[in-house]
Amino acid sequence: METKHGLRYSTKEFGFWVKPNINICYYATVTDRSSCSVYGELKHSVSLKTFGVNEPHQLNLIIFPNPFTHQLFVSNMHEVKTLQLFDALGKEVKIHINDNSVTTEPKLPSDMYFLKAQFKNSSFVTHKVLRE
Repeated sequence: METKHGLRYSTKEFGFWVKPNINICYYATVTDRSSCSVYGELKHSVSLKTFGVNEPHQLNLIIFPNPFTHQLFVSNMHEVKTLQLFDALGKEVKIHINDNSVTTEPKLPSDMYFLKAQFKNSSFVTHKVLRE
């Protein structure tokens, strides 16, 4: 049974609606005081995770400075298995990894990037970073 917010599966015993791994797309028109309007698409993804006793402990990184120029310092590097940097379109960007830092190419454009770290325990975390 489809509801007005698009969710099909109900877990009444918990009192909320669930549809695992759903991609929701909203369309909105925003108008300012001078009557200028812009129409756009807002996407939202939800992935519900089942909790269990065998889940790895989630580690985290402290990344600074953010925004950065060409070098990011990263905490917990001893726990990191792989590091990857992606641009806003999802294309992997070449980086150089040192003991506690990541260096990018000097000609890397100013933009938003995503630093993805996979830890030795197979968990991963992604941080949004800004290149000045």
